[in-house]
Amino acid sequence: MQRIIEKLESLGVKISLKNDNLSLNAQKGVLTEELKSELALKKESLIEYLKEKETKTYPLSFSQKRMWFLYNLNPLNPAYNIFSAFKVKGKLDKEILEKAINEVIKRHDSLRAYFVIEDNLPVQKIVPFIKIEIENKNITSELNYFKNIDELILKEVDLSFNLEKLPLIKIKMLEISENENIFIPILHHIIADAWSCGIFIKEVIDIYKAFSLNKEIDLIKIDNNYLKYIENQEKNLNQESISFWKKELNNIPSFIQMPTDKKRPKVNNFIGTIFEIELPEEIKIGIKDLSKKYAITPFIFFISAYQILIHRFT
Repeated sequence: MQRIIEKLESLGVKISLKNDNLSLNAQKGVLTEELKSELALKKESLIEYLKEKETKTYPLSFSQKRMWFLYNLNPLNPAYNIFSAFKVKGKLDKEILEKAINEVIKRHDSLRAYFVIEDNLPVQKIVPFIKIEIENKNITSELNYFKNIDELILKEVDLSFNLEKLPLIKIKMLEISENENIFIPILHHIIADAWSCGIFIKEVIDIYKAFSLNKEIDLIKIDNNYLKYIENQEKNLNQESISFWKKELNNIPSFIQMPTDKKRPKVNNFIGTIFEIELPEEIKIGIKDLSKKYAITPFIFFISAYQILIHRFT
């Protein structure tokens, strides 16, 4: 059934259910007699398939609620775009790559989600099918206007997503030459994080290889675990834990004045930079040993040190 739906989508035909009946919206001449016969033959199966695959509504996870809140403070802010850039050398079949990307999107519900308000609460809608097209751009003429390729990449990913509209993922391909491209997937943080982006890239590569060699896709079946995770979060949120955090956060200051060298802006603009320092070897060894002693990662160690610093200043 998915094959015939994808075929209709490629022809610009919109297929849906209306009062449990099959509804088709197509331009004149698109539906050939052969296609009409095939649809008539598979009508009942298509109706059952669409009922099973129709758009579903789910609550947001706690982290998604936070992201939804931050998004609504400044909807045009691109700070929560997650992206990677990969230089691809050699012959690249962009048609197969696009097909592989859409196969991955088909596997993961979160990549087919958008977010709206219903009954005064944010919810996510999972659609059964979307098709992403790679945005190809030749950048040979632009390379002279940028100091380095990184600046050009940052320009390309500086875009805004509307969380109420699909898709919340964009794929860009910057062509340097016939055998050299830069592959840039961009996802909004509300549907992905660094870990899941790694999974996305790995699956695209695996499926691209399979399609290129005309082999079967050999990937673990997805069981929509994230949606089960959201449901479990809601179940485990009991009144005792809510009361605890209300007490802990009671009377906290609404504003903390930090001794910074510049004035705090009225609106956060996310314009910053990175300052790198090299820690002496003995300090790095000490951090690793201390982290091991308390069964934490060095990341947690540095976060704890940062919290202590903030506490000292406030």
